[in-house]
Amino acid sequence: GIAGSFYAFLNSYISPDIFTFADSVRFLLMVILGGAASTFGPVIGAYILTYLPEFLQQFQLWQKFAYGALLLVVMFALPRGIVGTAWMLLQRLNPEKREADPAEGISAEQSLRHDVREGEAELVARDLTVRFGGLTALSKASLRVKPGEVHALIGPNGAGKSTFVNTISGFYQPTEGEFELDGIQLTGKRSHEIARIGLARTFQNTELFGELTVLENVLVGYQQRLTYGIADALLRTPRLRREEKESRRAAIGLLTFVGLDAYANEQARFLPFGLQRRLEIARALAAKPRLLLLDEPAAGLTTQEIDALEEMIRRIAALGISVLLIEHHVDLIMAVADTVTVLDYGQVIASDTPAIVQEDPRVIEAYFGASLDAAKTEDVA
Repeated sequence: GIAGSFYAFLNSYISPDIFTFADSVRFLLMVILGGAASTFGPVIGAYILTYLPEFLQQFQLWQKFAYGALLLVVMFALPRGIVGTAWMLLQRLNPEKREADPAEGISAEQSLRHDVREGEAELVARDLTVRFGGLTALSKASLRVKPGEVHALIGPNGAGKSTFVNTISGFYQPTEGEFELDGIQLTGKRSHEIARIGLARTFQNTELFGELTVLENVLVGYQQRLTYGIADALLRTPRLRREEKESRRAAIGLLTFVGLDAYANEQARFLPFGLQRRLEIARALAAKPRLLLLDEPAAGLTTQEIDALEEMIRRIAALGISVLLIEHHVDLIMAVADTVTVLDYGQVIASDTPAIVQEDPRVIEAYFGASLDAAKTEDVA
C-alpha cells in the first residue's frame, strides 16, 4: 500500500526478503487486535504491536508461537477488536442505550394494521415502458397488486424486473405509461415522495447503517413520519421527546415482530447476514407502508432462514399490507405468492396463480429456452 511505497522510497531498495512471515502475521494482528470495523482500531493495534517485539526479543525461539497464540486469543476473546469491544461496553453503560424491553414496545400488528385500515393499498401499473437510449428495458408492462396480496414478479435475468421495481420506486421515470397506489397517481414523483405516500422497499444488497445499532437502523425508517422541527431539536421540546419515545416504542415492537429484539443494541454490521435481511425488512416496515416491495430477500439465505422469511411474509400480508416480491427461489414463490407475474424481455407474458403460471408453456420457454412439447420430444429421443 501507500506505507510500502514510502518505505521503498525511504530506503531506495526493496525486496521480498525484507518482509518475513512474522511481519505478515504482525500486520494482520494490528488490524484484528485494534478492530477492523473502525478507523481507529488498526492504529491502536499498530501502536501495541510496535512495542510488542521489544518484549518478545527475549523469547526468540517462541516468537512465532507467541504471535500465533495472540492471534487466536484475539479472534476468540476479542472478535471485535479492542475498539469494537470498548464501544460495546460503553453502549451497555450508557443509560440512553439501555436494553430494549419487548414489553416497552407497541405491538407491530396493532400499529401497522391500524395504518392500513385508513386506506387499503393497491398498486396499479398500466403499460409501463422504459427506454434507455435505443434500449427498451420495459415494454407496455402492466401489473395489479390487490390489497393484502403477496404478488410475485419473476423472470429470467435481464427480463426487466429491476427496471420495473426502480420505476415504481421513483428511481427511474417511465417513458410511457403510468402507475398509482391506492388511487394516488405516482407517475413523475420522486422516490422520497412515493415513500411518503406508502411504498417501502428493500434492496438486493443489504443497505444498512453498519455504525448504528439495530434499534437505530429501525428508527431511521421513522424519520419521514416525525413532525418536529429544528427549533424542537435544539431546545429538546416536549414534542420532540414525545415523538422520540413513541418512535422508540414502535421500533422495539417491530424488532420483536421480526425476532431481533435481543439484538437491539448491537451494531448492525456485526449481525449475521440472515439477520441483516430481517433488519432491512423491519426498517422498511417502520415507514408504515401500504405496499412493501421485497427485492430478492431470500438471496444468500439458508434453508432455515428462507422458511422463517416465508412465515414473516405471511404475517406481513395478514396485516393487510400488500407485498410485491421479486425472487428467484421458486419454492418460496410457490409457497407464499397469491399471484405470479412473469416478465420476459421487458414484457408481461403471464400473470395468474402460481399453479397455473408454472404450467404455462410461455413461461417454460422463457426459462428453459424451449417449448414444453419440444423439451418432451428431446427427452423421448
